[in-house]
Amino acid sequence: VMYRFASRQISTSSRTYATKFAKPERIVLFGAPGAGKGTQAEKIVRDYDLPAFSTGDYLRKAVREGTPLGEKVGALMKSGAMIDDATMSAVVKEMLGNTESFLLDGYPRNASQAKELEKVCGITQAIFLDVPTSVLVERITNRRVHPGSGRVYHLTYNPPKEEGKDDETGEPLVQRDDDKEETLLARLNSYEQMTKPLIEHYKNLGVLHIIPSPTSHEGYVDIQKLLDAKLARE
Repeated sequence: VMYRFASRQISTSSRTYATKFAKPERIVLFGAPGAGKGTQAEKIVRDYDLPAFSTGDYLRKAVREGTPLGEKVGALMKSGAMIDDATMSAVVKEMLGNTESFLLDGYPRNASQAKELEKVCGITQAIFLDVPTSVLVERITNRRVHPGSGRVYHLTYNPPKEEGKDDETGEPLVQRDDDKEETLLARLNSYEQMTKPLIEHYKNLGVLHIIPSPTSHEGYVDIQKLLDAKLARE
């Protein structure tokens, strides 16, 4: 979970966050595995001072720590299956607490989860990162991870200094089971089936923005235009 502090103060019962937006801004950032949600979330946090919450980071931490939730999630990841709605709903409620403004990365993944989220708070903008499947496969299957720290490398774009070893510790890097091509293709197929109704859900609410994102830079240019326009209207 990342936090940034800047110009305007937005208070909750437990925390005070600073954000560039004058009114509560609740953004959902979604897209297929490997769409670059984490990268775009970091840029939005940096430029617009929203607290960002990543369900993927939260769940991977649980897996590494071997908690009961982590064991359940780990088994699902290995099989390529999606995490059930009840588990995800509980996780997200715990993550968000009473935060009024936020960027939510990786949730909801289907219309049912979106409806559950609406019971907690209304979403002001739903940003869908539209990335070609061939790009997703290249991005994900070339990922390598240092299990101890969670540091992520990419064999093409961010390779380790020494092949197969973590830069800081020299320990071996691994490929996560859910990053292997066979598992990935199963995940992408499941995601596509679940996402069609989700896109329609947010389209019907009038908050959907589809952002073509063949590269992270191209995608973020359009995200900036969208958020800057929102700021200009306040």
